[in-house]
Amino acid sequence: MRVLFNVDATVFLDILASDYFAGVPDSLLRPLVDCLMERYGMDPMHHVIGANEGNCAAIAAGYNMATGRIPVVYMQNSGEGNIINPLASLLNEKVYAIPMIFVIGWRGEPGVHDELQHIYQGEVTIKLLEDMGIASFVIGADTGDEEVKQAMVQFRGLLDAGKNAAFVIQMEGVDQVLPNIETHPEFGTALEEAKKAGVKVLFLGCRVEEDSLTINREFWGE
Repeated sequence: MRVLFNVDATVFLDILASDYFAGVPDSLLRPLVDCLMERYGMDPMHHVIGANEGNCAAIAAGYNMATGRIPVVYMQNSGEGNIINPLASLLNEKVYAIPMIFVIGWRGEPGVHDELQHIYQGEVTIKLLEDMGIASFVIGADTGDEEVKQAMVQFRGLLDAGKNAAFVIQMEGVDQVLPNIETHPEFGTALEEAKKAGVKVLFLGCRVEEDSLTINREFWGE
């Protein structure tokens, strides 16, 4: 099962109730992207990977204008800057009022250790969404399917009014661990053979601070 914290990625797609996705893959959204690839593959009618987030927003806008249906754009929060122009000059309800759902991986979240380049972007992630008039809901460790469904119900009213909404995925929202076959093929092979032999693989979620490492979650591999 691929999950974003406690939210099954397949269920999340069903809650979004969209059949068009455009985005730039992000490691935090790996479970979601894997589900999209399984469901649609690379299909110009349903799933497009763009050169940057602004392109994805513009492509998704074209989909909405052609069909009247609501698209989804997924990205890392570092791409927020790239969507400002299409949001301000195309999507905003004062312009063409094009509704869109954004799914954003939150790197550099305050209080969560991350790489230096993500720190300030993480600090301003929610503020930028607020400044752009985008309502947001954060999916974290305490979020379940029902909370996401409720958030989507609230978003529907905004989307129907030509506004935009965003689901923001916290950094610890990855519950799938895969071996890097290209870099360490021997480990990947050994892991798969162990699974086939009946070995249960336990993954440990950790919070890494400057001078400590704390195990805060346990989950079993498939």
